[in-house]
Amino acid sequence: MSGFFERDLTDSGEVFTPTSESKSGWGDIVRGPAITALLARAIENVVAPRDADGQATADASGQTPAQDRQHASGSADRREKEGQAQLIPARTTFELHSPVPRRPLRTEVRILRDGRRLKLVEADLICGDSVYARARSVWLRPNDDADVSDNTPWHADRQFTTPGPGPWNPSNDRRLFRSADKPWSDQGWGHQDAGRKTVWQLPVPVVVGEFHSPYQVAATVADVTNLATGWGPEGLDFINADATLSLVRLPSRNEVGVQAIDRVDHDGIAIGTGVLFDEDGQFGTAQVTTILQPGGRIRFEDPETGAPNKLV
Repeated sequence: MSGFFERDLTDSGEVFTPTSESKSGWGDIVRGPAITALLARAIENVVAPRDADGQATADASGQTPAQDRQHASGSADRREKEGQAQLIPARTTFELHSPVPRRPLRTEVRILRDGRRLKLVEADLICGDSVYARARSVWLRPNDDADVSDNTPWHADRQFTTPGPGPWNPSNDRRLFRSADKPWSDQGWGHQDAGRKTVWQLPVPVVVGEFHSPYQVAATVADVTNLATGWGPEGLDFINADATLSLVRLPSRNEVGVQAIDRVDHDGIAIGTGVLFDEDGQFGTAQVTTILQPGGRIRFEDPETGAPNKLV
């Protein structure tokens, strides 16, 4: 069974051991999507916990999401409506400041603000006594009654192409690729060019045997924005220093895409921005701040000499 980590429950809490699927193309370290997804899992288990099958469970206050803040002021109908509107992880910034070793890891989570409409949560990824990555996430409560249709500002009218059912033969990265007007393919080599990139991420559970929540799906793809925006004719030269995930809703499927919409670089620092979408359309954006990895270019190999669907 696939997944980035094996989970063990010890006297001191959860311990996560990286699997072979967590190995980065940059070396014997944990890959970015595994890091962002594990931090998202830690945050979600405090704000909107689920069991291994994806069912809502009680949070730290003893309430399920459907019961959350039922004591809010107002009428009984309003309390019921607000209780049913689950918080959305509207913005999460992942600080990827240190290479994460492929050794047993643990997470620590702190609630910085626990409001009715806004929660601010921070999580650390720890190996031994050192923090290797950190995430800070703002969760907002949506308003199903909001109507500002009489005051709609400008927005891009984007149309997205999603891959068909296949059959596909992706590597353990579980990705499909599209460049400019080329069709979708599971072979990255055929898209190693200067065209605008779109990457479709097939599901990889964060923890072996666990449900892959919509938030974890989105967090996985946030890191992949670097591939969509920074991948050129000779491969990928920049590595993520951080990734910011912004959502107006959670993805409706466990397969999602990221399409490059902007990139700027100067003197070895680059910023890439991607739009996140599923079969129902756009649900958010992601932006990565990256730094040149000297001598560390990774690329898809020529099918005559290697694996054309895996970055090495």
